[in-house]
Amino acid sequence: MKQQFTMAETAEILGIDKGVLKIWRTRDICRYGGEGARMAYSWIEVVKMGAALSINGMGVDLKRAFKIVDHPHAHQLFAAIIVGEEWPDRGLFLTFDPERRGEIRQWMIAQFDVLQSIGFNDPQDHAVQSEGFLRVNLSVIGRRRLADIEAFLAKQGDAA
Repeated sequence: MKQQFTMAETAEILGIDKGVLKIWRTRDICRYGGEGARMAYSWIEVVKMGAALSINGMGVDLKRAFKIVDHPHAHQLFAAIIVGEEWPDRGLFLTFDPERRGEIRQWMIAQFDVLQSIGFNDPQDHAVQSEGFLRVNLSVIGRRRLADIEAFLAKQGDAA
């Protein structure tokens, strides 16, 4: 089984230009892949980068999205998905202010059987008229990103 992916392979799996990975490193958005000229990305790093891109696509700042996927609960969830362990679905719950370019007020990662309001002191902020609430199934995102890696590997096997 392939253990690591090159920058070009990682970019292909994620559907981005490999220059984007360099920009992320330069701007200190994502420092995965080790140091040196020949960076290599692990399975968990590729899954987490893909998850961060998915969360970013939902309106969360990319740097914040990487902080979310680096949280120990998210990291453990993605690692369990990669090795095939059965875990209850985990959700990302967050409130944000859409008038301030999506400034996040609060966020938490929890099992979906936990009431979403438990993690927030007051889900209604009456001082701000428009507040956004995002609930994302991180388990589904993790499984989709793992499927992206598996599809890439299958395609590589077909080309060989």
